[in-house]
Amino acid sequence: MIGEDALHVLRFCLVLFVVWLVWYQFWIPYRVDYFRQRLFDLRDRLFAYAKAGNLEFTDPAYVNLRRAINALIRYGHRVTIWRIVMGMWALKKWGRSPMANDTAEWEKHVAAIEDEETKRRMSGFGNEMLKTVLTHTILISPMTIAAIVFMAIYLRMVAKVVESMAKSWSAARKKIELFNVELATVKARGYRL
Repeated sequence: MIGEDALHVLRFCLVLFVVWLVWYQFWIPYRVDYFRQRLFDLRDRLFAYAKAGNLEFTDPAYVNLRRAINALIRYGHRVTIWRIVMGMWALKKWGRSPMANDTAEWEKHVAAIEDEETKRRMSGFGNEMLKTVLTHTILISPMTIAAIVFMAIYLRMVAKVVESMAKSWSAARKKIELFNVELATVKARGYRL
């Protein structure tokens, strides 16, 4: 009996080790490399857009966005949901955060661009960078993935409850309407209730 329990514990530990190995030795390095590659592609498209004559290479909006992309490429292994949360906390607590200050400065420079199409494209590049960062931070953290799965299950259950309540309400409304029709019919025949 004790041997069977020890075997179950050993199997469980082996499964945990395999999960840890796959997650930290394969998944996370893959996601960091994929994140950096997406940023390289974005930076190349930004460069090609400026090279086509749509924007000067010295334009502050271009320089700031390229600097942000380069920083994300360099420190891609450090970009996590928890660091972003701490940056947001610093912004709320002290009213400043390097990440928020750079974003505000970049948005100011984009707003100063006169050509509407260029302004729209630069905003699109910035939004794509943020989307890439958000996807990366979600998929690199097992706790974030677990929280999202839990929220999805919870919201699905809430949606089923709301749907059930809507059906019940609809059935109750039909019964009330039928009762009102019968009541009107009885009153029309001259009966007093």
